[in-house]
Amino acid sequence: MKIRAMDQLFLQLGVIDRQTHARLQICCIEASSIFGEYTRHTSSYLEYIFIR
Repeated sequence: MKIRAMDQLFLQLGVIDRQTHARLQICCIEASSIFGEYTRHTSSYLEYIFIR
C-alpha cells in the first residue's frame, strides 16, 4: 500500500525519467516528510525499484 502511494507521489512530482538519480533522491526526501519515516534502507529499496 505504501509503495502504491509512493508510486502516485512520484507521478505527481513529475518523475518520468526514472533513471534520474538526483530527482529520485529529492522525491525520496519529499516522501519522507509526507510519510514521516525515512531510512537509508527505504531509500535504497526505492532506488532499486525505480532505477531498474
